[in-house]
Amino acid sequence: MANHLPEISATLKPQKIKEGTAKWLTEAAESFALMGAFLWIIHPELYLTGRRVFHTMAQHPTMVREGIAVLDVLSYWTSPFSGYSIISNRMTPFHRDNYSRSSWYDFLIPLGPYSGARLVFANLNVEVQYDSGTMVAFLGKILRHAVPPTEGDRVCIAQYMRDNVHARAGVPAPSYVVWGEHYTVAPTLSQTLETLQSAPTDL
Repeated sequence: MANHLPEISATLKPQKIKEGTAKWLTEAAESFALMGAFLWIIHPELYLTGRRVFHTMAQHPTMVREGIAVLDVLSYWTSPFSGYSIISNRMTPFHRDNYSRSSWYDFLIPLGPYSGARLVFANLNVEVQYDSGTMVAFLGKILRHAVPPTEGDRVCIAQYMRDNVHARAGVPAPSYVVWGEHYTVAPTLSQTLETLQSAPTDL
């Protein structure tokens, strides 16, 4: 069973994490929290689900292969997303993000001194300007997307949620957000705290 447990990324394992990585995560904590705030605006249920997963993980660290070591990672993890990638100077071919759910948003933020970047969505026959500092949220499992070659140096921070992590935590997956209703159904702060505190106790 342990072989099928979610695990900490190799670059974040407490016994292997480099000083520079830990420093970068600490410095990026506010930016990651800001990305979470945008998720709260566009899909509050998904934000709440992501936070509930980490609350459950903190209560039951044995749901992760490394066990209690996950608490060290959670101490500086400010994002509601369960995973992130850093992509540097890479042309990204058309693909879908198959380890998420069709109703879940991925977030991308490109950074750096570059020009002419475009983010292309094949399904929609649409491409958008992809300047440094742009934040893009989209349904990565549905929309085939790609980034053609660009001039200059570009780094992309991608954040996403993994379905297997949510399943292991026993947290129900939210469906699609209904435009026009998400503001009225957004939980209040007190409701959010109550929901987090009601996380499953048996894993």
